[in-house]
Amino acid sequence: MAYLGIDRRRFEYVLSLGADEFELRRFFIENRTMLIQHGGRVQNIPQGLKARVHTLAFELPTTTDGDVQSWFGKHLTMVDPEEPARVVEEFTLYEELREPMPENNARRLARSCLVHLFSDKPPFVLTEFLRTPMGGVSRQKGVAEEPAQTVPALPTPTAAWIVPSGLSKLLVDLVEGHDVDEDLADLPPEFGTFVSGLQAGQLGRREDARAMAAALQDGSVLRLSLEAFLKRRDARRNENSVSVKGLRTQDESSFSGEFFSERDEVLGYCTNASRPSAVFVKPLAIVRPGQVLFLSDDDARSIFPDTGDLIAFPGSGHPRQPVRGEIGVWKVEEHDTEKRTRFHLVSDKRSVFEARMVPFPSTDYDSVREYLKELSSRTERPPLNPYVYQLSDGLVVACRPDRADLNRDETFELGLLEWESLPALRFDGRLFVIGPLPKEQSIYECGSLAFTAKNLFRNKIGNGAAAGLTKAQLRDLAQSLGNGESELTGQRIARLSAELLRLADQREVLDVLVESVAQRAEVRSRIDQVIEFEAAKELAVRTDLQGDIERLQKERAEWEERIRKQRDEHRRLRDETTKVVRSAFDRARNEGMPKLLADAAIFQALSTSVGLSPAQPVASTSVVSPRTSPRELLVAPSDAVTALRKFGVAKQRATAFSALSKAVHGAGLMLFVKGTVARPAVEAWAAALGARGTLFDVSVGLIDDEVVRAILGSVPPPEVVVLFDANLSALDIYGRSLTDLAITNIARSATVPMPATFMVLSEGLGALPVPRTFEQLSVEIDLERRYEFRDAAYFEGMTLESGAEAEHPSLSRLWELGARRLSEEIDKLQPEDRALALSVLLAEQGA
Repeated sequence: MAYLGIDRRRFEYVLSLGADEFELRRFFIENRTMLIQHGGRVQNIPQGLKARVHTLAFELPTTTDGDVQSWFGKHLTMVDPEEPARVVEEFTLYEELREPMPENNARRLARSCLVHLFSDKPPFVLTEFLRTPMGGVSRQKGVAEEPAQTVPALPTPTAAWIVPSGLSKLLVDLVEGHDVDEDLADLPPEFGTFVSGLQAGQLGRREDARAMAAALQDGSVLRLSLEAFLKRRDARRNENSVSVKGLRTQDESSFSGEFFSERDEVLGYCTNASRPSAVFVKPLAIVRPGQVLFLSDDDARSIFPDTGDLIAFPGSGHPRQPVRGEIGVWKVEEHDTEKRTRFHLVSDKRSVFEARMVPFPSTDYDSVREYLKELSSRTERPPLNPYVYQLSDGLVVACRPDRADLNRDETFELGLLEWESLPALRFDGRLFVIGPLPKEQSIYECGSLAFTAKNLFRNKIGNGAAAGLTKAQLRDLAQSLGNGESELTGQRIARLSAELLRLADQREVLDVLVESVAQRAEVRSRIDQVIEFEAAKELAVRTDLQGDIERLQKERAEWEERIRKQRDEHRRLRDETTKVVRSAFDRARNEGMPKLLADAAIFQALSTSVGLSPAQPVASTSVVSPRTSPRELLVAPSDAVTALRKFGVAKQRATAFSALSKAVHGAGLMLFVKGTVARPAVEAWAAALGARGTLFDVSVGLIDDEVVRAILGSVPPPEVVVLFDANLSALDIYGRSLTDLAITNIARSATVPMPATFMVLSEGLGALPVPRTFEQLSVEIDLERRYEFRDAAYFEGMTLESGAEAEHPSLSRLWELGARRLSEEIDKLQPEDRALALSVLLAEQGA
């Protein structure tokens, strides 16, 4: 029976995906004596990942369960494991669909499964699921489990010693620095332990090597030889550093001492990115030059009280927020706040690269290239962390920063970056390299055979095509492949040489054949016919195209003439309208009429100018249609600060306007904007919000609210409404639907008031005053005004109210309930943004 009575096949599956080979090797090294005492047959430590997983899943007796749980519960960790119910749900779903699970997802779920399984109290829902057979196939009674692998016996001594089949490959891999675990399966176990200890000592893993030596029989020749070798390595350690090829994992150093935010950085893992306002990062280690000091939970809470977490905020003034599962290195600073999480990310992320293993040596170019392509197709895109790849002979490669897509042939044609060795660290069963990566030592060329040939042709004959080579040139090119300049392997040289020589032979035969056939009269006649036929077809096509071009040119001239006439007509109407408006104003001013009567005079005059009877009452006439219709807002996701700065608004003022508009629209109020560039600036500002919206140019003489009601009543309703030159017509006539909607949103305390309303005010001749109703439901800003900005301490403890007895009576014009909502929304802003918003608001109101 397997650990806790779970199905052995399931246990083997989650171990092979969720446990790292390094962790399994360390388990058997540190627990060999304990396992033997409980009846485990591990006198010789299992070699290779498959053998170790099989021993854990099938061969250990149940008496070892407590020690297995204790060791793995302490050493097999995960920062953010999935919940047990989700693990069971995902595994069950893929089994029912009989589809393979993506590798990244499978490894994460398997790791989460092991973390819960080796905890003090394994979840019941998980253990019950793991006791069922894989794939839902019931286990028949009386059918025994897969028999345990037997340990091969020592070879029988003979007069002429027979070399075991796997010994030659073992020696080659040992000399070349490859992992020899898989080569030891068919060799005597004691000899395999000796070889593993020998390689561990060669690679500088002294603790592993000493454990291997302790596993050998006391006084045996193999143990004495290994211990002597390790002593010699230790003696030379201070004189000559051991050159380790590949990723060099450092010892896990624990943090001690004091954290200095000015010079230290934090290696962290994003655990929660569900909140739109902030995400949380769990610190894993302190990063110093040449040091990575891992943190326990107690250390994290001691350095970063009270929760032990870091926090990242959105916005242009903050670095980019990470997403859940992302790992990086950041600078952090402590902020004076009453919240539990006081340390904030203050720098952009320093990349952390995850290492992936490639089971092919660097000399097998085609296999490496195809494996990386296949691995990239199975990997999430884009990955949360970039990758480096370690080949089986230790060479480390990575994509160029500007060519990160391994599914494209161009990535390999330009070559991969190459290093002999890189420092790495290990946690959660994964291997990582902290960036930025050093300057590459070389370029790893693993392009296709066709690309290699193309480069050789270019180097030998310039940019000319291969068809221009003579037979002698092709033969010279084929012979030059083996002179050492090409730096190709023998296999690739042979393939290229054969292709080039065959091309040379075929070229000569083909040239003779073509010349002989071309001399025959019937062949020449057929060629002339084909040429004449194709020429006629091309001429017909050209004639048709020329006719189409002439027709389109004629139509274009006609349309240009129509446009010119329409433009002249519009200019004439605009001049007449201007004269009528000025005349109405002068007549109203001279006669001493109130302003409202002046507006009525304008409307009457405009009605007369479009052909209505002067004696007909305004209320009974047809509504003067605006010259422009509502149009859709072209969304350009960005941020408001960037949009405003493009029109000359300083960064501090742009940030203040953005913060104040967020509070105004959140409170359900409207925002009036003035300034020379207000029209294009507000349009870009609204587009940067990334929401569905409508733009409307208000014309002179709009006396019906039909257009605004149609905008607000559209399905789906707009999230942003922008009115240009809003005061060219009477707002309280055509815009009363806006005030009704604003009052409704404020009174109902809508969570997300809709829509966000911008109104651009005109300061020209025909501008009308803003009605009091709109003043009570709006806030006004001037893009060109010089505001005096104060710091957050100046506004500390300040609240906004309305009424004659309020602390700031200059805000009394706002509707009391609207002022209260505005105060609540401003208090939600960050202290710096709140101070900027209040500086504009109070200055705008004359405080």
